[in-house]
Amino acid sequence: MSRTWTLCAAVLAAVLIAGGCQTNKKTSEKNGPAARTEPVSILNQISANDEGFKTPGGVAILTRAELEEAKSTELTKLDVDFNKQSLVVVATGEEPTAGYWVKITGVQRRGTELYVQGVANRPGKDQQAAAGKTYPVAAVVVPRLEMVTQVIEEIDSVEGQAIPTTAPAAPEAATTAPAPTDAK
Repeated sequence: MSRTWTLCAAVLAAVLIAGGCQTNKKTSEKNGPAARTEPVSILNQISANDEGFKTPGGVAILTRAELEEAKSTELTKLDVDFNKQSLVVVATGEEPTAGYWVKITGVQRRGTELYVQGVANRPGKDQQAAAGKTYPVAAVVVPRLEMVTQVIEEIDSVEGQAIPTTAPAAPEAATTAPAPTDAK
């Protein structure tokens, strides 16, 4: 009787181990080399009010024609060589007053997806803000990107903060941010 239980336990253990190996194989295929995030260097950046971006979201602009199609009033101030560089843009959309802003702090790439980290501010409850609609937008110049299918924003929200002033980064002093989490 003891031998039967030992044999059953051994078979059960073998099945569980084999099943676990299959699961690990599928997981490693899903999260393998193609699923790794790679930091993207930020060469220059701007935070502005731009009526060309009236709806919230993120976008990668890969060509001068795409920039012109956006009808941006501010992003054209960035000197972008689209043969060597691209733009990554995050907009909060139309806001009711001044005091809103957005800033990109990092960009990561995973396959054809871009993960954009940043901070978005809204005026504090007791803070006076000028009346009038605004269109907060942030953009970064990055090395040329090929085939971006999706821009995923990972933006933290703050309230009542002054817009950070950052001098444009020199290409030698490009910055990167930590990889995004896999909570998708």
